[in-house]
Amino acid sequence: MKQADSEPGGSVNAILKRPTAQPLAEIDLQADRWGKVRGVFDVSGVLNQEHAVRGRMVGVLERDNSFRKYDDGDNAVLFGTADKTFGNNTKLTVGAVYHRQTDTPLGFGLPIDRNGSDLRLPRDTNWGVDWNKGTYRKIHTFAELEHYFGNDWKLTGKLDYKQNKSKTEEAYLSGSCVTCGADNGMLPLDTVSRHDRYNHQWTGQAELNGKYSAFGKRHDLYAAYTHSREKFNIRMRDQNTQNRSFNLYTWTGGEIARPDWNSFDYQDYRNSRKTIQTLTLASRLNLTDRLHLILGGGYSRWRNSFIWYRDTKDGVPDYQAGNDYPYKKGRFIPYAAVTYDLDGRNTLYASYTSIFKHTSARDKDDKELSPVLGNNYEIGWKGAWNGGRLNTTLAFFQTEKHNEPISTRERHPETKNWIYAPVRLQSRGFDAEIAGDLTPDWQLFAGYTYNTRKYTATAGQQQLFVKGADFSQHTPKHMFRLYTTYRLPGAANRWTLKGGFNMQDKHRSWDVKQPLGGYTVWNAGVQYQPNKKLNLGLTVNNLTDKRYYENYEARTYGWGYFYGEPRNVVFNLKWTM
Repeated sequence: MKQADSEPGGSVNAILKRPTAQPLAEIDLQADRWGKVRGVFDVSGVLNQEHAVRGRMVGVLERDNSFRKYDDGDNAVLFGTADKTFGNNTKLTVGAVYHRQTDTPLGFGLPIDRNGSDLRLPRDTNWGVDWNKGTYRKIHTFAELEHYFGNDWKLTGKLDYKQNKSKTEEAYLSGSCVTCGADNGMLPLDTVSRHDRYNHQWTGQAELNGKYSAFGKRHDLYAAYTHSREKFNIRMRDQNTQNRSFNLYTWTGGEIARPDWNSFDYQDYRNSRKTIQTLTLASRLNLTDRLHLILGGGYSRWRNSFIWYRDTKDGVPDYQAGNDYPYKKGRFIPYAAVTYDLDGRNTLYASYTSIFKHTSARDKDDKELSPVLGNNYEIGWKGAWNGGRLNTTLAFFQTEKHNEPISTRERHPETKNWIYAPVRLQSRGFDAEIAGDLTPDWQLFAGYTYNTRKYTATAGQQQLFVKGADFSQHTPKHMFRLYTTYRLPGAANRWTLKGGFNMQDKHRSWDVKQPLGGYTVWNAGVQYQPNKKLNLGLTVNNLTDKRYYENYEARTYGWGYFYGEPRNVVFNLKWTM
């Protein structure tokens, strides 16, 4: 369960690397066709045998170039952690991460012609200026204390601090032309702006895990309390675009000089404070050796305050909102699931969870919309084969949401906030997947997703989201992924071949009647291992150099089209000392 909002969805394992008891030293180098170069080192081991102290350090240096014009950046990460055991039952872990990154904001991408046809622009087209740049700095520190009691109980205390600071400067063309021919393909200058952001967050958490006996069976219990405080500040400055337009076919990126940001047409200051407290309790009840029931829930208490004002270029406040946007809310979020083991390899399951998600979107009266509420249902089957090394899943799902905010593409006349309307929507479909080892030398992943979506009710009958319409037309209904690796037999077993593809059917944008066709992107590669310590790899992404547009939600005639990466060759070297 999430600490505050609760909404079903996929997740990425973001657990930081831990120190190892055995010595570890790895170097990973990567370079590709566009000039991207990346290096990673990872060292770990025992720092002090007598005092049971272990440590680990990871570093990343990257120069990031893209296939698009003047789209580059760099990336540097340094991560260090250490842990110490006290006796046999207690361990303290501390660590810190420093991350600095630069990139190139890409604005709203490319347009298509008003008749819905592809302009067939060069794939390296970038309608941003050559001084577009984003700079980001992140600091993360943490401490964790674990203590094991007798009878399978563990108490964990965590303290976490994150600080993020960023600056983005950007200007780009965006819009549509009636007929984007070479003679009259003029696009307006959409924005010239700078954003300075700062936020920090403190989080404390206590977790209790263990087993208890009841009704002749052993059961699992999880309890947690989380307290989080976050502060977020943003300053936005906009320059007047002066209604300038430029020919999209002759644009070079150097037409507009980098402005003096001490001069501006107007600027916004937005400050928010957020406090979240969550109490979670869950138990896995082993009713029989095959039947298991999971019951749980979390109560979240959310408090949010928001302060905002805008200055015009003469320094006179154009609009100001003080502490008139406070928000307090408490809600219980239940969860339930049941699993039944058909045998040692096959399990059936069903689950239900409630949805609660706070939103800062505002309505036509500039009032904050009610939280998003809803339900998620899932039933499925899981199978394990080949000694647990090959896994299969089949899941049917349905998600219902109420009060989901949808942009009306209009702004409030005074505050200039975007206006959102609450809608009800439903998504349903199924996932099928197989992943793991077919043999010790042959691995396979295959997955198919079918998903349909519709509005079940709207606040009015707006053209773009009437009842029954697809609320996510940019998302394909059918998606299929297949990847495999195979280590050659006999004397050639130092070589491994790999390949696969991503396939999807047609998808559409907000208001373009002509859909984009489906496409398949193939990838292939080879890996050579001259010895146990060294791995060399060569991968070709988009093997057939397929020309396609990525899925992007905010896409219409005038913007939102981003070309997928052309054929790219990536070389990789990994050395384990």
